[in-house]
Amino acid sequence: MPTISIPAQHPSFKGHFPNYPVLPAVVLLDFLNENFKQYCLSEHLPAQKITGIKKMKFTGMIKPGDHIDVNWTIKKTTLLKATIFKDEEKIADGSFLIENT
Repeated sequence: MPTISIPAQHPSFKGHFPNYPVLPAVVLLDFLNENFKQYCLSEHLPAQKITGIKKMKFTGMIKPGDHIDVNWTIKKTTLLKATIFKDEEKIADGSFLIENT
């Protein structure tokens, strides 16, 4: 399962939220997009990109310095599922639209 290390000094933490930094969802989506590209390379899959979000649900928070694991499952040639874990607890899952690049 691919791991994403969230840098404690990421600039998004400064304003989201003062005195209680939490990774914004839009930044997590950017990390996921980059991680999926690396996943395709490591699994020797055709180069693909995420083109849209079909559904996304967040059930936990990501804080500075956290490490998250992503379970990627390609459901169809145009549909991707991601389940995100922190310390083995599911904190988010979603379905994404994908296409070959």
